[in-house]
Amino acid sequence: MNRFSKNVIIGLCLSSCVLTAFADEITPPKSEKTEIENLKKNTPSKKPKNIIKLPGITINLKEKYVDLQTQVTQFDGRIELELLLCMPGTLEHESLFKLNAKASHLHQALLMIGLKPGKPQQLIEVGDKYKLIPIKGQKAQINIIFTKKGKTKEFPIGDWLYNPVQKIKMKDSTWVFAGSFIATPTEGKPYYRADIIGAVISLVNFGDEVLGKKTDKRNRGGGANIWFPKIGEVPKIGTKVTLRIRPVKPSKKQVKPSQIEAKRTKSEQTDSK
Repeated sequence: MNRFSKNVIIGLCLSSCVLTAFADEITPPKSEKTEIENLKKNTPSKKPKNIIKLPGITINLKEKYVDLQTQVTQFDGRIELELLLCMPGTLEHESLFKLNAKASHLHQALLMIGLKPGKPQQLIEVGDKYKLIPIKGQKAQINIIFTKKGKTKEFPIGDWLYNPVQKIKMKDSTWVFAGSFIATPTEGKPYYRADIIGAVISLVNFGDEVLGKKTDKRNRGGGANIWFPKIGEVPKIGTKVTLRIRPVKPSKKQVKPSQIEAKRTKSEQTDSK
C-alpha cells in the first residue's frame, strides 16, 4: 500500500471514530477544517463554541489544549511504570492512569489543537541486522490539574514520576505525538492500533502509542531510564485526575553573528549596484 492510500485510510478511520460521538446524520468531512466545523455545529448551544466534549475528553479550541478525565490505576512506589496512560481493561497493571475514552478520539483531539503526528519507534530488519528508527512527531506538554485540600493546582506530570536510580523526579514533562498507526489485517477492517492494545501515553516504546517518549527503552530491564509513582504525591487508586495536553511552541532559531554580517554585506552590495 502506498503512502497516499495509508493517509486516506487514517483520515477516514479517525473521522468516523470521532463522528460516532455525535449525530448519525453528519456527513463525513472532506478535510480537517470541515471536521472541526462539523463538530462545532453539533455541539449543544449552551456550551461555548470553542469547547468540544467527547467521552472523557474536553477540547478547548481557543486556548489550544485538551483535557483528559482520568483515574489513578497505580500509586505503589515499588511498581515500575511502562505507561502514563492506558485504556480500561488493557494495561492498568503498568500504567499510572486510565482513560475512559478511545485512543483514536484523543488523536483527533490533538489534531484539532494544531498538533502534527509523526510515527512511533520502529525496529526494522536491514539485511541480517535490525535498525532502530526513533519516535518522531510534534512535542506536547502534559500537566496535571488536581484538587488537594480544597486548592486546585496545575503542575507538570513529572512531579508524580520518580526515578529511584537517579533519585530524581522527571524533569521533562513533554511527550511526542507519534500518532500510533492504522493496522490493516488480511481479514476484517482496518483499525487504529492503540484502540486495541490500549497504549495511549507511554514511558517506554510500545511501537503503537499515541504519545511517547524519546527513549531507546522498549521494555523492563532496569537501567537509569525507569519511572515509578512518586510515593506521597500520587493519590489512591480510583482518584479522578485531569491531564492537560498543550502543544509545545518550537523554539526560535538563533541567528549567528556571522550570518547577520553576511546578510548585511550582501544587502550593501545590492544597493551599490
